Amino acid sequence: MEPVIVQCSSACTVTLQLEQVSPFNLTAADGAILSGLVVSLWLTGFGIRALIRVLSGNQAV
Repeated sequence: MEPVIVQCSSACTVTLQLEQVSPFNLTAADGAILSGLVVSLWLTGFGIRALIRVLSGNQAV
């Protein structure tokens, strides 16, 4: 983080509270969307893999 510079015309007290926001701090709705995206990507990859096997003649999944 870059430093925060505060200039006061008279004597003053400045309190800064900096916090790091975790990318894993999700609501239930956000978690559901994220898990849906992960499952969709997995299914897409599985489908492409199955299609390649069918087209190459090896039909064992």
